[in-house]
Amino acid sequence: MGCPASNVTKGGAGSALLRDIRLAEACVKAMVKAVKIPVTVKMRAGWDASQHQREEYRDFLKMFEAVGIQGLTIHPRTRAQQYEGHADWSLIARAVEVGSSFPIIGNGDVIEAEDAHRMVRETGCHGVMIGRGALYNPFLFRQVMEPGFLVTPGMRIDITLRFFRLLLDLLEEREALHKIKKIGAWFTKGIPGGAKFRQRLNERNDPHELIREIEALRNT
Repeated sequence: MGCPASNVTKGGAGSALLRDIRLAEACVKAMVKAVKIPVTVKMRAGWDASQHQREEYRDFLKMFEAVGIQGLTIHPRTRAQQYEGHADWSLIARAVEVGSSFPIIGNGDVIEAEDAHRMVRETGCHGVMIGRGALYNPFLFRQVMEPGFLVTPGMRIDITLRFFRLLLDLLEEREALHKIKKIGAWFTKGIPGGAKFRQRLNERNDPHELIREIEALRNT
């Protein structure tokens, strides 16, 4: 119940479920009944600012508890905000204060390892979910668990190459190229020479050529 993408919400899915608590309840109740594994939910602060201000997320927390949800992740932006502005971590703290039987997992604007630790300190959440931050830095999870773990440009280049080669091994070349172009722009942020690589990224139609260009960044 967190995805804000129009191609998802126009069908009533993703964060659009926050506009209809009875439909959301029916979906979650059916899932809990159908499976033997724990069912968890991810949600946003609401569909828009007015729903956020009414704190309707509290009604969802009560409903989730009643139907047997085992964990909840909250991204404290509304659907209308998309990814603009700053995530309001105080909403995560208020959700924790409600005292639900399930753990509350915080999400939003965790870009560096310290952000994850600060979110726990400031909100009291039981865990942290990381999204876009891991696209900027695939080592972020390890840095959260191992404070002081240093990531060099060479390590960033190596992981990018490994990822590209995995895509080529697992996917058709055309599909692999599409994903390389999409995710390569994230992976190369902060790498010396990465900006020039990203400028050429959409001009290339040969994934092997892109791999050679990434390899060349070792000498930048």
